[in-house]
Amino acid sequence: MNTDEDELVYENMPDEPPEEEPPPAPQTAIQPVINTALIAPQVVNPDALPDLEAAEPGISLNPKYREFNDEGETVRAVFCGFTTMQSQNQEKQIPVAIFQTRTEVFVNAGANLVQQVKSLKPQTPVQITYTGKEKTKSGNYVKTFDVRLLVFGAKPGNGGAPKGGNPQTADKLRWLEFCRKNGVQEEHIRQALGTVHVSDWLRGNSKRTLEQAEKLVLEATRPF
Repeated sequence: MNTDEDELVYENMPDEPPEEEPPPAPQTAIQPVINTALIAPQVVNPDALPDLEAAEPGISLNPKYREFNDEGETVRAVFCGFTTMQSQNQEKQIPVAIFQTRTEVFVNAGANLVQQVKSLKPQTPVQITYTGKEKTKSGNYVKTFDVRLLVFGAKPGNGGAPKGGNPQTADKLRWLEFCRKNGVQEEHIRQALGTVHVSDWLRGNSKRTLEQAEKLVLEATRPF
């Protein structure tokens, strides 16, 4: 019989209690390295800034994806260019067209719409009408659109030139494209219109039109 009844035996016990592990040291945030040489030229004298507090906030620059769901749905906007987004299967980047109205900036990645506006220059006004879905050869359906350029200014019977004689954005784009396609030089414009600025020529007579200006300039470039 064991007479050491009061003796307790501890097996596999450490001689001293374990020390508590110190808490991990807080990580120091990595400060971004900013190239101030690129910022400084963009900073202006505060006195040269407009009264920012008196201004009203305009449209948000955060674009929304606009879905066209109802046939005949129409919107007028200015084409602003392209960006990209990931496709639904996340496998590739696809082109997305950007548009701006008076109240919002929106994007759309519809293949038919993107294809129609890919040759346009930014700031081109357009009218977009959703015309429904069309079945492709592979059996898929794509949304189709009717995209039309918006022409400002002259209408038959209203005197021709825009108010004030200044071509609007679409007219300016049309004039630049006309000059580019026909190799028009300043000397041709001056010879035909008496000025190198078509807006000045239009302003001189409310009945003048951009079509008349184009005809006169073409005759100047091809005198024989």
